[in-house]
Amino acid sequence: MSIMIGLLGKPPMKSENDNKEVGLLEEPMVDTEKYPLDKQANDAMTKALMENRHLGAKDPGNPGNFWIKIAEFWGLPEEEAQSRRCGNCEYFDNSLEAKNAMKIVPVTPFDKLGGERGYCHKYTFICHDLRVCDQWEEKQYEDEE
Repeated sequence: MSIMIGLLGKPPMKSENDNKEVGLLEEPMVDTEKYPLDKQANDAMTKALMENRHLGAKDPGNPGNFWIKIAEFWGLPEEEAQSRRCGNCEYFDNSLEAKNAMKIVPVTPFDKLGGERGYCHKYTFICHDLRVCDQWEEKQYEDEE
């Protein structure tokens, strides 16, 4: 039996991914198979998606003609295109587990302009809730009954 006083105690807690004990103030274990992230690969994927998959807008506060171009690509009215964002995409993951995994990649000025970071399960990189790429798919929400 252990007695805890404030945050000084260290009760054993099981992580979700394994049976190792995790202390109260320790970082949780990251499932690197589910979230295969590193800075170099993330930077390369971001650059490739900007060049080949209309990832943008680079600065969502000043998008220039980004929404016009992607609306034309999708064959949609601009207003409808603007409703599609990484934040409501099927592949966007901003769960606590994803946020912990993304800590391995430092926050950049590109991140700061894009809103909240999230993990993209389609392209295995860090995307942002205010951006979108041309592979956007509508997130399927479960109805609560």
